[in-house]
Amino acid sequence: MPESKARFPLGFALVLAATAAFWVAVLADALTIRAGGGEAVIAAAYEGMFLLAGLWLSLILLLIIAAAMGEMPRAGGWAACFLVPVSAIAAFVALDACSRNLRGAAIFPAALAGLIAFYAAWARIPGLRASLPEKDATRAVWGGVFILSALAFGIAALF
Repeated sequence: MPESKARFPLGFALVLAATAAFWVAVLADALTIRAGGGEAVIAAAYEGMFLLAGLWLSLILLLIIAAAMGEMPRAGGWAACFLVPVSAIAAFVALDACSRNLRGAAIFPAALAGLIAFYAAWARIPGLRASLPEKDATRAVWGGVFILSALAFGIAALF
């Protein structure tokens, strides 16, 4: 039987491109200074919330594809089940901090989404998976997501 050649993960790449588009939109929204009164602020909050929801839903889809088509460690899957929702809330809290003129808080949704997308790519793409040991990747990414989420909550509580 001939050896099958690994196919390019087109579906994963398309979802990754959509995730990148949401990522750029969330950061642009977080760093935009808005003028106006109450309704403008509420509209901006809804815009940020919907963009962030799109970003996190696309991250969840990336993780599902990676788990189904790649090789995601069991510990990574369990960590994702807990930390992806927590990180989504932390990212929303950070976006709220951005709306209160703490623009540096935009680093939290950017870094959280980047870590989660990297883990999905690591689990899905064999060449990337071969370059980084399973335990190291899982601990580094999900440990980073946990620490960044805790920092986002802490900074929001202080300011």
